[in-house]
Amino acid sequence: MAKDLTTSAIERQNILNNNVALPKIQEALDVKLLEFEGRYVQTKQMVAGYYGVDERTIERLLISNEDELKHNGYFLCKGNSLKEFKLRFAGDIDVAHKTVSLGLFDFYCNCYH
Repeated sequence: MAKDLTTSAIERQNILNNNVALPKIQEALDVKLLEFEGRYVQTKQMVAGYYGVDERTIERLLISNEDELKHNGYFLCKGNSLKEFKLRFAGDIDVAHKTVSLGLFDFYCNCYH
């Protein structure tokens, strides 16, 4: 029986824990990533742009799948870390000056470290 990644959190987790698969997935998808604090990340805006959807769609998915996404590397960047992020990537991202937290999606793989 085929494994269904759309319905099985366990099967999705198996892919995310696969140090061989993740670099190949990144290469095949031609995903733009920002290297920050030892992680490869994307902003919500970048994810929405990649999939060609509105950021509100990503917001809804975050709300309905919050636990799984946080478990797999979604996090809020705040404080000094956010300040550093904005300084480093000011030309690559569109983040309002007064933003106090920024959600980032981690494209993490142990083989990058």
